[in-house]
Amino acid sequence: MNESNNASDFDAAQWPSVDLAYEFVALSYDWAQRRFEFIERRIHTLLAFTATLTLGVPVLVTTAVDHANFTSVWFIAAVVCAVATLALGMTAKILSSIPGMWYLSLDSLYEGWLHFPEIEFKIEAIYWASLHFGENASLINKMGWLLVSMLFLFSAEVALLLWWVVTTLA
Repeated sequence: MNESNNASDFDAAQWPSVDLAYEFVALSYDWAQRRFEFIERRIHTLLAFTATLTLGVPVLVTTAVDHANFTSVWFIAAVVCAVATLALGMTAKILSSIPGMWYLSLDSLYEGWLHFPEIEFKIEAIYWASLHFGENASLINKMGWLLVSMLFLFSAEVALLLWWVVTTLA
């Protein structure tokens, strides 16, 4: 917040809803964390499915058919989709850890906020939680778009592998 603020700037009568808004500070971090973990689990699961499918289907086909064509355009396209899916998943993993989720720092509270009157403390917490919520929402949205892209590529891989299997078995 603005460095020029002082305790007189934070008159409780001027800020009647501070207590109500302050209740959402911890909740906002909880909501963001839950959504983040949900998307992160889905990305991890999709990475595992992609790896299993990409490695498992060719093994099953070679046990069933002696003349599996690994130079088929369908198989190569499926592998390209798998590699793209895995690359997007790894990008999401990196994005989720650098810089990761934003939180109020306990060091900042200890070093800079403990001398504040209660209303100023609450206003600062609301201010920083709102900034962090925006950053966290941005990260979650980016990860969500990566997940949607991964799902699209995974679906394409499944279709291409199925077509490759059908043409191989024919």
